[in-house]
Amino acid sequence: MTSQVFGIRIDRQSRRRVLVITLYLAYAALVACFSFAGRSGVGLVFTAGLLPAGVVLIGAFWAVSQLALPYATEGTGAELRKVDERQIQVRDRAFYRAYQVISALFGVWIVYETIARTSRLEWLWKPRTFDEYQAIVWGYLLVSMTLPSAIIAWTEPDVEDSENDLVEIRLVR
Repeated sequence: MTSQVFGIRIDRQSRRRVLVITLYLAYAALVACFSFAGRSGVGLVFTAGLLPAGVVLIGAFWAVSQLALPYATEGTGAELRKVDERQIQVRDRAFYRAYQVISALFGVWIVYETIARTSRLEWLWKPRTFDEYQAIVWGYLLVSMTLPSAIIAWTEPDVEDSENDLVEIRLVR
């Protein structure tokens, strides 16, 4: 697993978890900025919050995707990474859990949408505008793209110090 992202050590599980939480909170902040943009008097909130939230979202997205790279088998020739059995099992388990969660989210959303649209329960929130549907779709796509990597980052134990030293030695060479 990568030991540094943006110069910050992420060899501890707690730091990787903070990174995963930051990813999803940055998306929530971005949605909040867009939702406040159309209201009168709070356009400054949109302007002041949009750029930092977007930068944090993109940075966290990239960092989480980099955490899972050692579990992938990409490249050709000299660039081909050898993946051991443990890494294959961790990757497969992460994808299996992610697809379970994504399928469950989609199913719950369909049931909720059906109940909200067909019942007379006025207290149920229903997306009415294009922007609200767009926030839901982009959120679903973000979760779909990042959840396997986020699961790996969240569940992997702390990296041993000797393994960190090996990574640093390889980076120096």
